[in-house]
Amino acid sequence: DPKRTNKLSMKETKSIVDDCVDLGVRVVNMQGGEPLIWKPDDWDGKAGEALFHLIEYIKESFEKRKKPVSIVSFTDVAVITKEKAERLARLGVSLCCKLDSLNEKTQDRLLGCKGGLNKIMKGFEHLMEVGYGRKHDMPPLSTNTVVTAINYDDVPEVFRWSRSHGFRPFV
Repeated sequence: DPKRTNKLSMKETKSIVDDCVDLGVRVVNMQGGEPLIWKPDDWDGKAGEALFHLIEYIKESFEKRKKPVSIVSFTDVAVITKEKAERLARLGVSLCCKLDSLNEKTQDRLLGCKGGLNKIMKGFEHLMEVGYGRKHDMPPLSTNTVVTAINYDDVPEVFRWSRSHGFRPFV
């Protein structure tokens, strides 16, 4: 239930992680809203830190049981700073990044805000600087494009841009 998932406390989320370890889950996928700004009600830490705390908990929980896990996080990319990019890379997190158009007017229209594409591209720059798409030992990065009547003609360019940067286009 997406409405319920966005309201999960850190305690409830950790309980789900424990269940995942017990069930033999191999991929943990974090999405629903923007995970990089998730702040559960019972989180006393700094805003934006809850996801990193959870990722560390996931990794430790699986490692204790000697079970492999891949961690994937969806993101709109606009909130990724250089520090966040470095931490995501260090933690080995695969990313699925929102990108519907490289045309500024179209992307901003789809986002409903002016300057959105510029923020997204800055986030991608930070990710590329730390090695996403460029180094073979890095976790994969995918671009996630939702095709609509508004961006239909832009999709091939997004696909080519993604591949040229070593990203996996997901349309």
